[in-house]
Amino acid sequence: MIALLWGCGGSGDDDAAPTTVRAPLTCTSEEGLTFTTELASCGEALSRGREFAAELGLATGPDTPAAEHAMATTCSTIQGTQPKTYESPEFATLADQLHTSGVCPGVITMLVPPTTAPVVGLVVTSGWTLVEVIDGDTFDVTGTDGQRRIQIIGINAPEPGGCMSDQATNALRLLASDKELTLVPDMSDVDADGNNLRYVEQSDGVDLGGTMIDLGLAIAEPVEPDIARGGQYAQRMVDAQTAAVGMWAADACPVPATIPPATTPPTTTGITG
Repeated sequence: MIALLWGCGGSGDDDAAPTTVRAPLTCTSEEGLTFTTELASCGEALSRGREFAAELGLATGPDTPAAEHAMATTCSTIQGTQPKTYESPEFATLADQLHTSGVCPGVITMLVPPTTAPVVGLVVTSGWTLVEVIDGDTFDVTGTDGQRRIQIIGINAPEPGGCMSDQATNALRLLASDKELTLVPDMSDVDADGNNLRYVEQSDGVDLGGTMIDLGLAIAEPVEPDIARGGQYAQRMVDAQTAAVGMWAADACPVPATIPPATTPPTTTGITG
C-alpha cells in the first residue's frame, strides 16, 4: 500500500512536492499465517526469512516448506498477543533476525525460553529389547532394570482402530524388533498413565519417533516441557506431508461409500382391479 502525503503550501506552489510513505505490507504464508513486513515485497520477506531459517538449521534448505513454516510461525508469534515457548535456541535467534532485518518487526520477547528444570537423575540407557508393541507410539521393552512401557516423546500415532493404525503398529514393530534400543530422556520421567517418556533410538542412532514421522505414520506433537526434538520433528512432518506418504497420501483414508437408503415399494392398498 502506498500513501501520498502532500507538503503544505498555497495551491499551485511549485515547491510543494509529494512525499511517498510506504505502509507495512501484510503477507500470508502457504499455511495461511499472516505477518507484516517493512521490506519492499512479501516475496522478498518470505525469501529472506526462509534463508535465515535454513542457515540456522531449522530446515534442510531455504526453498523447503519447513523453512517457510519456521519463519512464518516465528513472525506470527512475535507479532501476536500470546507468548509462546520456543522449541530450540535457534528459534530465538531466528526471531531476532526477522525483527532486526525488517522481515517481520515485532516483540521478540513474545518468544520465551523453557523454564522447567530437568528431572534430576534421568540418564540415557542402552541395551533394551522389544517385548510387545501396543500401538504406533507405545511399546514394552525389557532390560537390566526390568520391563518398562515406553511412550515415545514428541509423536502421536493413530489409535487402534483408526486410519493407518495397523500400518503404524507394524512399522514400529519392524523398527524395534531384533534391535538393541537406547532410551533417551527429555525433561519428564513418566506421563499421567505411568508410562516412561523417552526418545528411542537403535544402536546405530536411527530415531524411531522421527522415522515414524518420516513414514507418515505419526504426527509431530511436542508437549512441554519435553520439546528438545520438537523443531526437527516438525520439519520432518512437513517433509512427509509434502511427499504425501503414509497418512498424508491422497488415498490413505478413503471415505466409505455412502449407501443410499432403501426405498419403500409403493403400497397397493385400496387399488381395485
